[in-house]
Amino acid sequence: MDFNACMSKKPKSMSLPEVRGCINRLIYRPHKTQTDPELLTIVLLRKKEHHLGFLEGYTKLRSTGRWQEVKDNRIIRTYLDEKNVNLEIQFRDRKDEAVGHHLIDLFTELNERRIKEDLLYCRTMPIEETTL
Repeated sequence: MDFNACMSKKPKSMSLPEVRGCINRLIYRPHKTQTDPELLTIVLLRKKEHHLGFLEGYTKLRSTGRWQEVKDNRIIRTYLDEKNVNLEIQFRDRKDEAVGHHLIDLFTELNERRIKEDLLYCRTMPIEETTL
């Protein structure tokens, strides 16, 4: 898909190959309007990282996480020393940050269909200076 199709089509209406294709298109083949450097970070369990094998490139950091499952203000379960992976990808966003917002929507859709994390942690952050 081209840039405009990727940006205008809702992720829920895309096929899984289209979701993956648009993620790669928006990250690795920036449109001329994508001028602001951003950093996309994704954190997930190491055993689920194979779901992101379609990405064309990233920096991978192994990490350990801890979190608690809480329901009705009560701790149901504590997850100690979860084996995670942090993926970092530099990309170019537009001034209105629409590309970053759309990438988050695409990863949310990918999570619902394939990864199946309760909450897939993705974020984008501006990069002030970079050599890329």
